[in-house]
Amino acid sequence: MCEINALLLVVVSAGIIGAIAAVATAIVLNNGFWTAPASPAAMITAGVASLTAVVTLSILLTQVSDYYACMGSPSACTGELSNVTNAINALISVLSIQAAACFIVAGIAWIPWAGAAPMYVIMATFITQLALVPSFYIFLSDLVSCANNEATQIEIGVILGGAMVVAIVSIGLTAYVRRGVSWKWKSPE
Repeated sequence: MCEINALLLVVVSAGIIGAIAAVATAIVLNNGFWTAPASPAAMITAGVASLTAVVTLSILLTQVSDYYACMGSPSACTGELSNVTNAINALISVLSIQAAACFIVAGIAWIPWAGAAPMYVIMATFITQLALVPSFYIFLSDLVSCANNEATQIEIGVILGGAMVVAIVSIGLTAYVRRGVSWKWKSPE
């Protein structure tokens, strides 16, 4: 059966939300003189959460292409497939860069107030990405809707084609069987 695992979409969202929470924690920890040494752990956690989302998106990209192939690669849905794959690739690129930024900032996060500026930038980009995730869901929904619509049209076409063949064969068979009989309409008496 052709399907896309919806749990992967939840894991991507959870990875981004987890990264936001970890960066927020790192910012709070970095703003205190005695708590700043704990800040790198939170930044590393944010990097790991980002990488988890990247790996999940890579799996999702494979599932989307498998789904498209399973549905018969309908040419009418090429635009929807392109939208989904472009959105996934964009999220993979940006999340990978952010994961690297989290790991780099973890190196200076132990210094009180020194890592605050890059942490705020990282936080802002994560929040912006979270706002873009619904558009990704819309693109994916459009692809599934288009593929299902095309599959339904193909099934209806097959059914109508089959019905036409049955009708033509039935008419031909009836004509063959009745070839020696004159065709007369009987009037009701």
